[in-house]
Amino acid sequence: MLQHIKNWWLDNSLFIAIAVSLGVLFLSLLNSSTLPKYTIGVSDKVLHSFAYMVLIWSWLGYFYEDKSLRTKLILIISLTIFGIILELLQGGSLFNRTTDWKDVVANIIGLVLGALTFDFLFKLLGKKQPKKSVK
Repeated sequence: MLQHIKNWWLDNSLFIAIAVSLGVLFLSLLNSSTLPKYTIGVSDKVLHSFAYMVLIWSWLGYFYEDKSLRTKLILIISLTIFGIILELLQGGSLFNRTTDWKDVVANIIGLVLGALTFDFLFKLLGKKQPKKSVK
């Protein structure tokens, strides 16, 4: 079963990476005053770290064939810049949010954890099987 998940992920990796990126973008710029007020038992920083860990997993899935440290570093740097831009945009009056540089630190922690755990995650899912040809 896990193998099927891995195959689906790799076969749709670009769509998944773009969808996760748009999800992070949307959630980051969502006007917080329109959301219902509720508390969850998890720190905002943990949510930031988790979101960016999933974000880098999605992009590493797209670049699955390139296992180089260089690719991981480029992704960490690119997604860090993405997070910084989102934090700066949150500081603008348009989104009714505030800039918090601790969020950037949490994002970076998530990116590094994601980059470090990606290979282990994919080993758990098994080896990618080639598609069977239908005759």
